[in-house]
Amino acid sequence: MRKAVVVLMVAFAFPSTPAHAWNGRGHMTVAAVAWNHLTPQAKARASALLKLNPNYAKWTTGVAAADRDRVAFLEAATFPDEMKDDPATYIKDGYTPSDPAAGDITGYADKHMHRGWHFINLPFSPDNTALKDPFGTNAVTQTRKALDILADATASDDAKSYSLTWVLHLVGDLHQPLHATNRLTQAIPGGDTGGNAQTACSDTRPKCGERDSLHGFWDGAVGNSTKVASLKILINRLPAASAADLQVTDPQAWAEESLELAKSVVYQPPVGDDKGPFKLTLGYRKAAGSLAEKRIGLAGERLAILLNARLS
Repeated sequence: MRKAVVVLMVAFAFPSTPAHAWNGRGHMTVAAVAWNHLTPQAKARASALLKLNPNYAKWTTGVAAADRDRVAFLEAATFPDEMKDDPATYIKDGYTPSDPAAGDITGYADKHMHRGWHFINLPFSPDNTALKDPFGTNAVTQTRKALDILADATASDDAKSYSLTWVLHLVGDLHQPLHATNRLTQAIPGGDTGGNAQTACSDTRPKCGERDSLHGFWDGAVGNSTKVASLKILINRLPAASAADLQVTDPQAWAEESLELAKSVVYQPPVGDDKGPFKLTLGYRKAAGSLAEKRIGLAGERLAILLNARLS
């Protein structure tokens, strides 16, 4: 069990929707784990960069001065999702934009939502349905680019700050099994885009609703609450990562791990090959929660390794 506990001074409510990866609770937990493993130098540099974020004041309003750096770091992990929730400020550019510059990382002057950066659709089929290659700009390519900017002595602090928010977010995304998966079947020949085309909900509910997707269930597999006591309990029970797992630092390898976990855990009964709806049993839901906790904890420790190497 992890001994370190993050004490949060404020709590925020984040909805779990199929459009997001781990919900706010999941992304903030990844960041909290990483914060606990950062060097003092990396914390100081990250904190200085995040003060350039346009939402910094919102994140830290009412927060004690001693807690602002930590709170801003956790909030920054949700910034790419905040952009998707702000159509008045940010431009919906789709999942597969044709602009050749759509994968460029420049800084906060870029007002595109970049919805296609949050995942990579690694294809597979259990019934030999024809596969579709993932789009060329994706979570793997953008994580690598953002990490390169953080390590580039010539890059501006604006570009580094923007890149840092994406690294905080995308490392978490790549550890969510359905953000690295596109299952193609005879019933869904175009692909399920990470479970978004399948309806699923708990078997304790009388009926699954139109907005209940398998993807959305996994986004909230560790729950939705960001209350202080709830976050403490979650962070304290996350399993520590193995030394072997922490040696894997390539985002592509993380995506491939997630794909294999999708095959072995996510797409197991009662989940079938069609669009559902699927009533998720207690056993399935427990397995999902256990795997999500492991992946979130691992993402946080891996994130800290990446940032210590680039911000210290």
